[in-house]
Amino acid sequence: MKDYNLSDKQEEEFQKLVEEKQQLILLALKKVNIAPKDYREFYGFALDGLLVSFLILEAGEIKKDDFDKFSFSTMKRKIIDEIRRRNRQKIINFEEVEKTTLFSEPDFNIIKFEFFSSIDSELTDQEKEFFSTFMKTNNFDKTIKLRKISKSQGYRLLKSIKNKCTTTLLNTKHN
Repeated sequence: MKDYNLSDKQEEEFQKLVEEKQQLILLALKKVNIAPKDYREFYGFALDGLLVSFLILEAGEIKKDDFDKFSFSTMKRKIIDEIRRRNRQKIINFEEVEKTTLFSEPDFNIIKFEFFSSIDSELTDQEKEFFSTFMKTNNFDKTIKLRKISKSQGYRLLKSIKNKCTTTLLNTKHN
């Protein structure tokens, strides 16, 4: 924020103006989509916009009738400029990081990964190949055609895999 030197009279007038325009300041914060919990953080930038508008009004560059519209736009502009400045600097907001819900819902990809990792050591190479193909196709007939094995051999592999998966699941449940 820029440093503005005000006379005592200007400072008193500005304080009165801030009290009068409190709702306008809050509206500017709301219109720029600032969360109510962050109002304090961005309130100063809105005040900066109001001060700039006040000084322009004092200089006679805008009419008194246009002050509300002008100051509202200036406050929003100052807040937006600050948001853009922060986005360029890539400041990490640790409060937002804490709110990140990475594991709030069960992530089935993680569960699948854990399951496949645990079952991997139990299966033979032939069972791993069959299981991998079966997981891709989700169709027994396509799997045996792709693996170029007989139906009876496919059923034996499938039964063996099912038994090992069941055993693994039961063992992990008790651990």
